[in-house]
Amino acid sequence: MFVSVSSAATSVQVGGRCARSSSPEAVGGLGEGSGADLLPVYLMVQEPVLTLKLVFELQRLEAGVGIAAPQLALNLRMFLTIKNMPDNEADLDKLEYQQVLNPEIVGMSTSAKRDFEGCLSVPGYQGIVKRAEEIRVQYQDGEGRKIQETLTDFPARVFQHELDHLNGVMYLDRMENGSLLHNEEFEAMEWQDIQKLLLQGPPKIPPLMVPMSTQTGNSPHHSKGKGGRKNNY
Repeated sequence: MFVSVSSAATSVQVGGRCARSSSPEAVGGLGEGSGADLLPVYLMVQEPVLTLKLVFELQRLEAGVGIAAPQLALNLRMFLTIKNMPDNEADLDKLEYQQVLNPEIVGMSTSAKRDFEGCLSVPGYQGIVKRAEEIRVQYQDGEGRKIQETLTDFPARVFQHELDHLNGVMYLDRMENGSLLHNEEFEAMEWQDIQKLLLQGPPKIPPLMVPMSTQTGNSPHHSKGKGGRKNNY
């Protein structure tokens, strides 16, 4: 089942090589009164240097699946993802990237899935994030053509993760409390244990301090969080 997603964002209009927008939503999602409406954004939609810079950074960091312009201090509503991304991360083969400009989610499924995510901006860690399993999206490609498509599973997760970057949101802001693991902890886990932990649901986190009147002995202590696939984007 899908639900519609309303968006106040105004897309940067693409015409020729360069487009201009004074919309506050085109500057990192900043609202009225922030001064963003006074800062026009120039978006090069066929800029090979920018694309090469993003691709080079992906390859240097051995990230693989995607990177957003703000991660490289570029104030553009743009990210790169693997072209024709498979539903399963394990099926990734040849890495060919595509530009995604002015992306929007216009609908999403009511069903959601919990899985591990990592981020190039916070290297070395993984955390569980719950995201819609299926989304309807629209964006412009590197030639300014408007694209509308439905994404599911892994591609849907990557799109949501990268779009969050454009809106100033990190996966840490959406991560389940108590689920953060260092990569070494994650890689030491067996696949069966990871799936079992994912099915158990979010961990129950005890309070940091128990009121003196309720203390009857040692405070409860729970173990570490859960695991999924190792994703960096």
